[in-house]
Amino acid sequence: MSTSRLLVIFSLLLLSAGTAAAQPVDGLPAEITACADEAEPAPYVFTEDAARRDVIGASTHLARLILRRAGHDFSITLLPWGRCLQAVATGRIGLALHAPLAPEAGSEFLATQPYASIRSALFYTELRFASAPAIAGNPWPDYRYCGIAGHGGRYPIPPGRLDLSAYNTELTLGMLRGGHCDLALANLEEVLASGRSGRLEIDDLRWIPVPGARPRPFGMLIGRAGPGGAALQRILDDGIGELEGNGMMAAIMASYGLP
Repeated sequence: MSTSRLLVIFSLLLLSAGTAAAQPVDGLPAEITACADEAEPAPYVFTEDAARRDVIGASTHLARLILRRAGHDFSITLLPWGRCLQAVATGRIGLALHAPLAPEAGSEFLATQPYASIRSALFYTELRFASAPAIAGNPWPDYRYCGIAGHGGRYPIPPGRLDLSAYNTELTLGMLRGGHCDLALANLEEVLASGRSGRLEIDDLRWIPVPGARPRPFGMLIGRAGPGGAALQRILDDGIGELEGNGMMAAIMASYGLP
């Protein structure tokens, strides 16, 4: 059995324990609450039960493992992304999981160090484009675009040409295949990893980079208004650094189909 496989099994054994691995001595609540985008950005955050109560994924795995090793229990709720950020900013929820660290990480938040780098891409089908479409200029060409609700406002898309009615990536790609749009905005690493794991069917899709878009760092956000924000940030940063240093971070990511 490979070393990376053993590391993942060890982390899963820790997560399956009924109580936290140690007693917290940092002044934080015994249970740290978190929220994440209800769009379920798999494989970082997703559910497999119809009630959407059992939230899993690479980001959930990391947060739960780090906090459990620090002596804390962990719970997570899926919310519309704007509501999640508001709840964290006001201290009602401890942290936002799988968050782009800019521009969200403003004066209201403390940000952890990143554990992922994600690129935005435009997906298309060869039934619509025989070769990769040229996307340039401001605004972009007058195609029909679709994306996830709440996540498409930062691109120079012509007015009235962006449909944000889908609430997750799977539905967005379904709109693309159904001919409701010509190009679909989605996060590249999330789509490719979900394809490798079989969560999404992507063999018929092609993609091009979003013009001018740089990879965005993703991590966790903590509200400055919440209790013990600096202590929580330190626990998470130390945990992320340790997992990166001992190889467990790469092993966990690989177990979810991520590079």
